[in-house]
Amino acid sequence: MVAQAAASTSGGSASAGAAKAKRKKDRSPPYPSIAFADALDKAKLIWDRDKKHPISADLVAQCLGYKNANNGAFLPLLSALKKYGTVVSAGGDDLRVSDDAAAIFILPESSPERQKLMKKLAMMPPIFAKVIAKYGADLPSDQTLRAKLRLDFRFASDDAADSMIRSLRASLAIAGVDRPGTAEQDDEALNGAEEPALPTPPPTSPAVLPMSAPLPKKPLGEHVEHRRWVLSDGAVATVSITGELTPKGVARLKRYIDAFAAEAAIAWEDKEEGNSGGST
Repeated sequence: MVAQAAASTSGGSASAGAAKAKRKKDRSPPYPSIAFADALDKAKLIWDRDKKHPISADLVAQCLGYKNANNGAFLPLLSALKKYGTVVSAGGDDLRVSDDAAAIFILPESSPERQKLMKKLAMMPPIFAKVIAKYGADLPSDQTLRAKLRLDFRFASDDAADSMIRSLRASLAIAGVDRPGTAEQDDEALNGAEEPALPTPPPTSPAVLPMSAPLPKKPLGEHVEHRRWVLSDGAVATVSITGELTPKGVARLKRYIDAFAAEAAIAWEDKEEGNSGGST
């Protein structure tokens, strides 16, 4: 009987160890498991009940249809709400709807400020900025991107990578910078070629003021255009365009700038959180 109990204990320990090893093996980078629109809908349920008042995690779980905060399905959902910035900590274990999410719920749908906040929160998850910085705003096809996420970002499974891709594409659609990948881009991605990384800009004023600047002499037989803008004190943007500029090229340049702006918004948000010491 003692031997049987020991065997049972040993078997239980082995099972627990295997489960623990599997969880460790299957761990992917932090990413939102749902799309931004779904996260906003969940936050709206909390807003309808308690507005911005701090409430316990258990009450948040109950708002979303779970018995308590220990539910295994609730934890990744709450993590996604936090990554999108729709829900924030309110001291201790309490949570509340964020200021930005509250403004989205209050402002008219046609409000430019609301649309700006939607784009900001949709691109809030840090993993989104990292993927765009590595591959550019013109992402490759889902099949190619899945492989790149598995290899470069160590996603543990195709299912996890696919979930990430769905969330990212949905957010990029809201931000207005995504389009399906082309066969040419797939070939480049599979051969290891990558879009140039987008640098993280310093927190400066986004206002763009035109400033005239002398244009360099154009090389013979080559069309070159230079543009220079003052962004703020000490910050100047310079763009050089070689060759014929087409409407398609302008649209592509705009998507890069939009992606740059999305990453900048995340950098500014991180800086504000650092200055506030994590308080809400």
